[in-house]
Amino acid sequence: MDRMGQRTGLFVVIPWLDVDFPNARGKYSRTSNASVIYNCIAWAMNDTSTWWEPAPGYQWIGQGDSRITSLIALFAQVGFQLCDSQAVEADFDKVALYEKDGTWTHASRQLANGQWTSKLGQDEDIEHQSPHCLEGDIYGRVHCIMKKRKP
Repeated sequence: MDRMGQRTGLFVVIPWLDVDFPNARGKYSRTSNASVIYNCIAWAMNDTSTWWEPAPGYQWIGQGDSRITSLIALFAQVGFQLCDSQAVEADFDKVALYEKDGTWTHASRQLANGQWTSKLGQDEDIEHQSPHCLEGDIYGRVHCIMKKRKP
């Protein structure tokens, strides 16, 4: 089996993902190849042209650091607001923001069909059943859900 994965039925199994994210096993499908052009923050914002990170040479709005509050503030700057539910709302885009020990680790975006999509660092994009599929040792837990009215 190679790093890109092996097709089994309807899903493309990515061996390292099954190890790193055991809660996602059997609940995801690979939707793109690896890319170093954009990351999970960009992907959650529907941006595939820029790597978002609070560091010199990368895209960021406002003050940025590794605290989860910094990531919440970034999404607020582009129009997202905290919400109480991950249920699909036809008029809103939703994102899940992840944290581990107070540090932001990941962001995923809800699709119109209720599934979620994530860019896994420099690796593949995946579609997964819920934001909680990626909870665990690497990304920690879903800290909050935010929503933004669709244009």
